[in-house]
Amino acid sequence: MGFFNSVKKERLDTIAKVNSKNILESVLRATSGADVTKEVSFSIYYKIVGFKPAKEGIGCSLLVANVAMALAKLGLNVCVMDTSILNPSQDVLLNTGNTSKEDWLEMPYTNSNVMSVSKRNSKIHVLSFRNRGLIDLLSVAENEDLCDVAFTQLLDKYDIFLVDLSNEPSAVSTACMQHCHKVIQLWTNSPHALNNISDFVDSNVSVCCPLEKMSSVVTSMVVDDIPTDWESILGKYKFKRIGNIPLSLEVARVISLGKLPFDYQANSEGIDLYNKCVSDVVNDIIEMETGEVENFTGRNLEDIEDEVVEESFSNDTLEDEVFEDNYDIDEGISEEDNYSDEEVED
Repeated sequence: MGFFNSVKKERLDTIAKVNSKNILESVLRATSGADVTKEVSFSIYYKIVGFKPAKEGIGCSLLVANVAMALAKLGLNVCVMDTSILNPSQDVLLNTGNTSKEDWLEMPYTNSNVMSVSKRNSKIHVLSFRNRGLIDLLSVAENEDLCDVAFTQLLDKYDIFLVDLSNEPSAVSTACMQHCHKVIQLWTNSPHALNNISDFVDSNVSVCCPLEKMSSVVTSMVVDDIPTDWESILGKYKFKRIGNIPLSLEVARVISLGKLPFDYQANSEGIDLYNKCVSDVVNDIIEMETGEVENFTGRNLEDIEDEVVEESFSNDTLEDEVFEDNYDIDEGISEEDNYSDEEVED
């Protein structure tokens, strides 16, 4: 007691009890890179999430777009990064309507707004390449600095980043995968894809993407008639399957209509199974409690819209905030930009 008696009373008054849970959450957010977060009803420990397909054409970009819609529906501001230079698709899937010549490749050299805003949900912004070709892919301008510039300018502007990782041999795609806090792989069970899974995983590891980072797998466009021992294949790398998307003509029909399965209301088993996978992926990304999110079918959207999100910074901050050198991410967006389904179809 003699020690405490020698300490001034006013200094003792400054001592406060600290909740150990708050300390742990702060450490997890800091180590994951998600140090700027919203106070929501769930924790975001993976702020930059990549999606990497084992082969092209198995629905990776489509899944990214639908997960973005689901996260935006929960009240999060989402940045979708499309790393494909030759075949970008997110501007089309998310219906940004952006035809500007200035894109991600011009980002280090311009003060103009190179971001696109989705007409499906204004909380979703897209960073992509537009009207580029093989010359641009092979040029010196296509380098890892594009990734560094993007995250330097955008990291504190959005709650979460979804990165559509292309299989093109580009420096920006590789650099973005290295920046990701989590990479979700997409596998399919075609004989060619199954034979190449080992090479696919090894190539990701060779560019500094450890197995722990890409431990989550979504099986996509799965043909049930092909017997596949997923448990054995996943167990080889200690991966876990977080979702499954069967091959579905119903999903293909919805896409051909210019819609996304997430916001398409239909009594369809194929659509429901797809949206269940979207729900599983969202739960895996933002560490929700089991049962906290309904399956994202069109019939349950009203429940999601009613969820209350307490923000540490509001969406108005995004609308008013200006990047360095007058780089405004919401340039040209008014508070009245509420897009109806009819406008999107037009």
